[in-house]
Amino acid sequence: MKINDRIRNIKSTKAVAAVEFALMLPILLIILFATVELSTLLYDKTIITNAGRDATRVGIISSATTDADIKAYVQNYCLNRLITFGGATSPTVTISRPLGSNSGNPLIVTVNYQFTGLVLGQIIQPQNWTQMLSSTTTMNYE
Repeated sequence: MKINDRIRNIKSTKAVAAVEFALMLPILLIILFATVELSTLLYDKTIITNAGRDATRVGIISSATTDADIKAYVQNYCLNRLITFGGATSPTVTISRPLGSNSGNPLIVTVNYQFTGLVLGQIIQPQNWTQMLSSTTTMNYE
């Protein structure tokens, strides 16, 4: 084999590698962004679950705790913990005391949060892609 043939083989191998990389790059980027967004969604779900659980615990310890106190606790808990990607979405809190606040009766706290993704959701569904996350915690008064 001549030197010119070897040089052509090396150049064609490099060209094939460049074409393969160009074809695989979008797939790899989609997998990367999907992993980041799914991880962020699961993290935010964990945060609202913990906020609801802690707020419910605060509410059942003392029957004097008001709905406003419970809502403020959830808002403060989520304030610097949720990953919002620059959005100003804050969770909404619903509080229910179906049987009153006597010992043994339930306190139900539901936290809803509208998750807006970073990139992938807007590429797949470009018109206001959001995912509603919800967590409900029920505990009985002490």
